[in-house]
Amino acid sequence: MYTPYSFYQVFSIDYDGKKSASNIVKIKNTNYDIKIFPNPINLGSTLNIEHFDKEKNIKFRILDVLSKVVIPDQFLNEKNEIDIQVLKPGTYTLMLFTDSDFVDYKTFIVTN
Repeated sequence: MYTPYSFYQVFSIDYDGKKSASNIVKIKNTNYDIKIFPNPINLGSTLNIEHFDKEKNIKFRILDVLSKVVIPDQFLNEKNEIDIQVLKPGTYTLMLFTDSDFVDYKTFIVTN
């Protein structure tokens, strides 16, 4: 059954046993069909993003495996390409969103 929204909440337990929970977050489900390529990608290459609605102004941010922002919020360019020259070899998460909605996230690998 399709539902227009998903909900999530993060629970954590610290090393000292302290428990905590985030607020519940509601995300609107969308029908974006996002593809990224190449994956894995070589250093110095360009990551390409393919999405169904070229009219939408989609922003992105890239996070490392520790969820640190390594490329802050930017709009995709006209060719839907992302220059990844500032990244080191490793695994990254690409988050895509519009001004009003979370769109998708994709994991990709940068190699030498």
